[in-house]
Amino acid sequence: MTLLRHGRIAVGCGLLVTLVLAALGAPSLAPRNPLAQDLSRQLTAPSLPSTPLGTDHLGRDLLSRLLYGARTSLLVGGTSVGLGGLLGGTLGVAAGYFGRWTDAVISLLTDALLSFPTLLLALAFVAVLGSGLANVVAAIALATWPGVARVMRGEVLRVRALDFVTAALASGASELRILWRHVLPNAWGPFAVVITLSVGGAMLSEASLGFLGLGVPPPAPTWGRIVGEGIMHMRTAPWAIAFGGLAIFLAVLAVSLLGEGLRDALTPRGRRQA
Repeated sequence: MTLLRHGRIAVGCGLLVTLVLAALGAPSLAPRNPLAQDLSRQLTAPSLPSTPLGTDHLGRDLLSRLLYGARTSLLVGGTSVGLGGLLGGTLGVAAGYFGRWTDAVISLLTDALLSFPTLLLALAFVAVLGSGLANVVAAIALATWPGVARVMRGEVLRVRALDFVTAALASGASELRILWRHVLPNAWGPFAVVITLSVGGAMLSEASLGFLGLGVPPPAPTWGRIVGEGIMHMRTAPWAIAFGGLAIFLAVLAVSLLGEGLRDALTPRGRRQA
């Protein structure tokens, strides 16, 4: 059975591919410049074909802003989790495989960071690093890696205790060969799952930072900023907030379905529970 035969993986991939194509095709799909203001069209209700999703408080076309905002959200989510996954995966493998003081130091740091909510950590790192796309990516990556490290440490500890690894050690295989040929291939399933699920959390963190005005600085459109700017007009112009929230919901739903499907397909525990 291929991965795409799992219903949640198929639906998640379909949604995610649609969002990625929309982001890549933003220059062609956007009906207007997402930064162009027209005060004569403030809070215009959705209508076809001129303003399919309406306009915001500055008369900017919401469809155009959502399409370009998808670029920011997907870029930040994917890049930050990629960096955080690389750091967390490396430290988790080192802690689980080498143990002793390496495990003690990494576990202490991981436990300390995991005692804080991810969003709070991201806020703290943004406060230190400052705003900007690169700093937001770095902040979310630094807030993401402890969870990845914890999962990888536990999985490496589990695999390292299996009989075939003990047999490889007894046969005289080197530590590096055992790690590369036996431990990592049997630990990659949970790693793929936690990385996929972390993308949704990273996108929510980026949207939250944008909502609070601490994310990617204007004039770049982001989904979180669209919601934050529209909340003051939610009673008179609900479309100013509804479509931005829907975009965030669909993006997080896509990666959540994909991650849960991968969990069921790749991990023994998930297959037993499915």
